[in-house]
Amino acid sequence: MSKYGSMLRHLTTYSIGIVAGKLASVLLLPIYTHYLAPADYGVLELLEISSSVIATLVALRLSDAFFYFDSQSGENRRRTVLMTAYLGGGLAGIAVGLGGWFCSAFLSRLVFGTEEYTPGFQLVSLGTALAFVQEIGFAHLRVLNKSQAFLAIQVGRLAVQAGTSVLFLAHGDGYLGVQKGAVIASLSACLVFVPYALVSHRAAVDLALLRSLFRYAAPLGVSGVAMLFVHFGDRWFLQRSASLSALGLYSLAYKGAMVVGYAQLAFVTYWNAQMFAILKEGKGSSMYVRLCTYYALALMTAAVVLTALARPGVLLLTPPAFHPAIVYIPLLAGAYVVRGLADYVRSPLLVENRPGLTARVILWTAGICLVLYATLIPPFKAWGAVAATGLSFVAMAILSFVQAQRVRSFSFETGRLVRIGIAGAASLATMMFGSGDVFSQTLISLAGLAVYGTALILSGFFQSEERDFASKALHAARAIFR
Repeated sequence: MSKYGSMLRHLTTYSIGIVAGKLASVLLLPIYTHYLAPADYGVLELLEISSSVIATLVALRLSDAFFYFDSQSGENRRRTVLMTAYLGGGLAGIAVGLGGWFCSAFLSRLVFGTEEYTPGFQLVSLGTALAFVQEIGFAHLRVLNKSQAFLAIQVGRLAVQAGTSVLFLAHGDGYLGVQKGAVIASLSACLVFVPYALVSHRAAVDLALLRSLFRYAAPLGVSGVAMLFVHFGDRWFLQRSASLSALGLYSLAYKGAMVVGYAQLAFVTYWNAQMFAILKEGKGSSMYVRLCTYYALALMTAAVVLTALARPGVLLLTPPAFHPAIVYIPLLAGAYVVRGLADYVRSPLLVENRPGLTARVILWTAGICLVLYATLIPPFKAWGAVAATGLSFVAMAILSFVQAQRVRSFSFETGRLVRIGIAGAASLATMMFGSGDVFSQTLISLAGLAVYGTALILSGFFQSEERDFASKALHAARAIFR
């Protein structure tokens, strides 16, 4: 269990930064909902989605290409790979920044049907341009396993964003204030990464390698846009079949459910940078299989705990106008568990230099998702969006498993994965019901947590070595506390 212990330490460090970010979002939620109406919250959501689409389309997935070529390079070559990746990020950032700035009015008309939100898209362009260089800097720290440095910069960036956003909101800038804070935070991170790289990692860039980086990243960029449609396309359908207020409520619930995605992000932050080395080891296959089980357990636990906290939490932290959002959270959280497992079983495709197959799976999923959105959302509104999202993630998991197994076959711990699924489904089903007061929601949440833990234990999920490891970890935690 020593390898898993080392991995757990890094994951814990990465998780602290992610939890800090989510905690900041929760703490800032009363401020945001005080200064922003539900319609403004919906506008901010669409602008954030547009930012992600623009960045992914141009090649924000350069970090994945950097991981692959770094793993193929010797020690003397790694500096060249890094500086070439920075050059690629800088060029892509300039291109998307200028293009987005001059197309802001068009994008505003395209998304909202009016040029009123042109300043919002101008800020989107600036923030996205800076994100390219920032992403390479964080990717380099992940490859080196410098999780503590990663955490320090991430938390510093978060503090800058939170502080400046609140100041701009208090000044009366509305949703633009939140965007301005994000731009300033990205700029501060770039001012840390770029000077450090230029001083301590001097190396010539390789134009042939630059082309290879973009070729590897290109299909991932296209698939990333398709994945964003899977995640956020329901917003556009809801915007046209429901009100902006309904969109804001659904967006709030979706953001809550994406806490499961943040749990996934903690793992992916480590795994995407280290999987190349791990799967090349002699015992890499067995470690990959066991990690799948632990990863599924972590995702499902995050979904159950999130749902238990979110239902009473929304009632306490938001005005009554936002309370109807809580009914969507359990099913969306469960859908994100399926999505996380789909991404994991698909990861060997990147190790085997098959990014095109990854793109194919996501494009197929996007096609299925389009049909489901168009069929379910107009008549059923938000509930149709919930159903379409869940069914799309199930389809993606099946397609990912089939394609990855054809490239490199693994024998997963199916029985243990089924036990996790049953325990999680029973818990989330328990927490689907209840009246609107905080006390009853809290009692139901506690019942759901009890169902989950009891089902795992009685089903015999935990093995002896895992119980021993948990016992040692508990004793160590007690010693530190004392």
